[in-house]
Amino acid sequence: MADKEATVYIVDLGSSMADCHNGRIESDMSWSMQYVWDRISTTVAANRKTWNIGVVGLKTDETDNPLAEEDGYNNISVLRELGPMGMAGLRSLQEKIQPSSTDVGDCLSAIVIAMEMIQTFTKKLKYNRRIFLVTNGESPLDEDEEAVTEIAARIKELGIELTVLWFGFKEEDKTEQKTANEVSLKKLTDACDGQFGTIAEAIAELSVPRLKPVKPYKSYEGPLTLGDPQQGAMIIEVERYFKAHKATIPPASNVVLQQNHATQAGDGGAMEGVQSTGGDFAAVSNVRTYKVNDPREPLGKLEVKLEDLAKGYEYGRTAVHISDTEHNITKIETTKGFAIIGFIPQDNFEPFVNMGDSCMIVPQKFNDEAAIKLSSFIHSLHELESYAIARLVMKDGKEPLLLILAPHIDLEFECLYDILNTSDSEDAVKDAAKQMGQIVRDLISDSMGDLSYERVIEDLGVLREGMVDFEFAALFNSFLLDLKKKILSGELGVTGVSCGGC
Repeated sequence: MADKEATVYIVDLGSSMADCHNGRIESDMSWSMQYVWDRISTTVAANRKTWNIGVVGLKTDETDNPLAEEDGYNNISVLRELGPMGMAGLRSLQEKIQPSSTDVGDCLSAIVIAMEMIQTFTKKLKYNRRIFLVTNGESPLDEDEEAVTEIAARIKELGIELTVLWFGFKEEDKTEQKTANEVSLKKLTDACDGQFGTIAEAIAELSVPRLKPVKPYKSYEGPLTLGDPQQGAMIIEVERYFKAHKATIPPASNVVLQQNHATQAGDGGAMEGVQSTGGDFAAVSNVRTYKVNDPREPLGKLEVKLEDLAKGYEYGRTAVHISDTEHNITKIETTKGFAIIGFIPQDNFEPFVNMGDSCMIVPQKFNDEAAIKLSSFIHSLHELESYAIARLVMKDGKEPLLLILAPHIDLEFECLYDILNTSDSEDAVKDAAKQMGQIVRDLISDSMGDLSYERVIEDLGVLREGMVDFEFAALFNSFLLDLKKKILSGELGVTGVSCGGC
């Protein structure tokens, strides 16, 4: 499936959309636009340059579209051409979505314009093409069945998914015009395998969280060995994919307001180091300089070039230089490989200890021999209630990782899960200790008298034992000193806590 998208939203801006119905205090336009804004803002938040959005206004006061000179395309305006949308484009579009003073405009003509926009933009490239029509269906349509059939055929030819969102099917006071329009649009969606539903159904779907599709990421492909490969070891061709991966926070950018930018720049001149991004903000370019103490310079600092810098380590208050040659000696030389180095009973490892990424190991695609070998190995681990310890080097020169491999057997799927990545365990242990420390502080600050003190002492004991087991005793000592300072200063709302046993 293509990862590129071209979506056109056709929005009814007729004067009747300013009315309120069914006991709502907001207009039909504001109510229906909840769905449209949610979809558009989701696309903007994804920040994908290959996800393109276009917007067509139906029943507008003016006519602005590529087919304006032909009959039947009046009162339709392209509010936004197809292309990637950012926050500036979203704010600009919000200003254009306002009810007009007319109710004239053909929905079928708007669909044709959206089709032409998609065809012109995507050409014959691989895209997910979609059209969303949001309307109350109050204006006359071209009810020519031949025209509807031609439009449906063209939609299927271009591979477009058409979705029509309508204001209700069961109104008792429905006009004859709206009933006829409903029949025509229903025929169109049926003929092109589209979807026809109500605005209420679409808005109700907003409460259901959307799952973000994630492409499988292969971190390793090659042999999994048990024993010495030169002496008849067991070799299984496998692939390793991420099963659970930490979602990183999108990076933020430093910006300045365009107004402040212009003021500081003087009479329209560009500020040095500032790049315009359009809209209300301008991006800021960062420049890093390196200086050393030099009493001969006017300010006592001498600027040096990056290539003149050398690596070193701090020993006490002395900087010890290390050359590139010496630094390379400290690096371990590794070659790509995945080897099992031992086994442990399942009782010796608690699943909750896993605090890093998890991956799954599956047999190589289209390799029946590898599938049989890996299945036999998985069942052996399961029957013996054991885990395997493996050493993984994903690429030549990469640091080795120690993994614990756990068997997983389902009705139609078998694999190995690596449930502990010991190279990342240091950060994971520190994060867990930080969370445990926050629990202790909350118990102290929220305690009614000394009711929670026994729980505090118990939790401190658990934290101390865990840090000692992971060889992070210094981390616990630092936390304990900080906790005592906060207690004595009254920062936690108490004047003292007995830490007996700690």
